[in-house]
Amino acid sequence: MKIDASLLNDSPLWNREVARFLHDLPVYSRQDNLNAHRKLHVQPGFEIDICHHGRAIVVIGDRTFVQSPDCLFVIPGHVPHQIYPDLSVPYRRTVICFDDRTLRNRLQLGESNALDFAWAADPGLYRLRPESGLFLQIKSLSGQMCEELNRRASGWETMALSHLLGISVLLNRWVERHDRESRNERELPHYVIRCCDYIATHLHEDLSLPTVAKLFSISPEQLIRSFKREKGMTFYQYVLLQRVLASKKLLRISPELSVTEIALVLGFHSSSQFSRSFRAIAGCTPTEYRAADKRKNPNPARPGELAALPDDNGDSDDKALSLSQFALT
Repeated sequence: MKIDASLLNDSPLWNREVARFLHDLPVYSRQDNLNAHRKLHVQPGFEIDICHHGRAIVVIGDRTFVQSPDCLFVIPGHVPHQIYPDLSVPYRRTVICFDDRTLRNRLQLGESNALDFAWAADPGLYRLRPESGLFLQIKSLSGQMCEELNRRASGWETMALSHLLGISVLLNRWVERHDRESRNERELPHYVIRCCDYIATHLHEDLSLPTVAKLFSISPEQLIRSFKREKGMTFYQYVLLQRVLASKKLLRISPELSVTEIALVLGFHSSSQFSRSFRAIAGCTPTEYRAADKRKNPNPARPGELAALPDDNGDSDDKALSLSQFALT
């Protein structure tokens, strides 16, 4: 999609329609179809844009975003902005404009954060992608606000303002949660190290994703992202890999233990699950691995000699541990 450069290079226009409406009532909302491209503009307060269907390019200051029905935008009014829809498909949106300072004074909110949009000064938060349930709540409230402003039945101003406050609270909650998760993610390498240490010493216990996430007071989603970023594999793959690496050492140094016993010692539910996992990583079954090792090393190491054994990552037999061969999800 192309945008006429002249629309972006000229000085932004003052949005007279919005400013005039906000002078009478500090909240303005409508649902409309955009079918043309216009110049950048500025206005009082803030603007919230929700796309119902279609696609668009959103320009905010010197930044450009793609808009689709799974995201919304919170735009500081003083920053030049405009929405340029893809005119090849129908585009429909809800737009909400409000003057936060006038509203706070009018509603005597004082220090309440009900209309605190200071976070919207962060360009990284112009575009928000709330989870589907929260997004539906915001869409529903915005639709009810538009209906109140259009019908103007008894008490319409109070109802419109209450819907705006509801949207504001939901957005502030999302931003607070987003900030907490961002802070946690910046500390995630620390969590990853602690999780790996815990996994190494608790292979025989329940190492399911929800259990370990709860143990370290982080969300399962954070744990998934951190392991993918720091280890290049999923949490499940990492746990499985550690169990298989440990099983290879037991297969070599503990001939008195059966394959089933090793499986249970290392937290596998059954010998069949152990065999499938082992084959997926090592390229052979535990029994085949033990037999091959016995042929190569007829005098297996005793348990006391475990520390002297080479690490699996340096063993020439472990080429099958390449992640490109790790066909597990």
